[in-house]
Amino acid sequence: MSGVKSDPNTRAVLVPALDDRAAFAVLVKRLAAAAPDAFIVVADDGSMKAPVQAVDIAAAGMDGVVLRLERNLGHQRAILTGLNWIMREKPGAAVIVMDSDGEDDPADIPRLLEAMEASGADAVVAERGRRSVPFWFRMFLRLYYAFFWVLTGMRLRHGNFSALAPAAALRIARMDEAWSHYGAAILSARLDVARITIDRAQRIEGRSRMSLTSLVVHGMRSIIVFADRVLARATLFAAGLGAVCAALLVVAAVIKLWGAASPGWFTAAAGLLTVMMIQSAVLALLAVVLAAAGRSAAPPARPDVLALIERVEPARPDGYDEKAQQGRGQT
Repeated sequence: MSGVKSDPNTRAVLVPALDDRAAFAVLVKRLAAAAPDAFIVVADDGSMKAPVQAVDIAAAGMDGVVLRLERNLGHQRAILTGLNWIMREKPGAAVIVMDSDGEDDPADIPRLLEAMEASGADAVVAERGRRSVPFWFRMFLRLYYAFFWVLTGMRLRHGNFSALAPAAALRIARMDEAWSHYGAAILSARLDVARITIDRAQRIEGRSRMSLTSLVVHGMRSIIVFADRVLARATLFAAGLGAVCAALLVVAAVIKLWGAASPGWFTAAAGLLTVMMIQSAVLALLAVVLAAAGRSAAPPARPDVLALIERVEPARPDGYDEKAQQGRGQT
């Protein structure tokens, strides 16, 4: 990709956070050791109980800001909001996206950046190796991965932990798909993506807030990003099923004419296959109609994500003029 001037000395670490101050205070110290020159951007997703504080960034000797979102958007939308802010204020920066709970280990950031440099890829994503999660969670993930592949024909085994080159970060920031699912948007963006396997670390503090319902919703949003592909594959499946039923109907007729069928067998088989053919035709037609409707309809309006930032709290006020930044035009 090209068109965005890269500043090799500017790296931003984007961290969505929700009531996770205790974990982040530890995480930012680890970040100081792994990426001391990085600019930390925390997208605080409407925290009410334990919001991350800018002083925690400064206490670790790091520079950065906390973006206070005006309401809880969800971590995927918080990422997109933070990404747009970075593209406005730090154009040309490479961006590392990671979670705030410590399961994304800052010590792995050099691996992501080295893989990007070695491969020349636009983005590097961390595919998960070992996880310290319950058995039911692992089973759900395996089912989800299989379901996602069947519906889209693509592999999605990464989460938020990733590194984006400047041009890739700008593209993702402008994509409406990222409003639904950041990881799926990386695949949808037609980027050159490199994958490395990274084990998930232990949470620093507390337990995951992800319930089974939240996981299902998160998975559904990733599939919605590829709605056109899902409908196309559904059409092909329905057409293929109809063709198989037609072929079996011919075989059943041959067996009947041959006199090898028992009384009533052909009638039952022909009736069942005919019903399946009709259902296949209806499914194929419905998929085509939905695909056409999706193409002709205007894309859903995504809000001005930068307008969702209630205020910006700098870690080092002397190095950041908030009033001046508020007066600048938004991208």
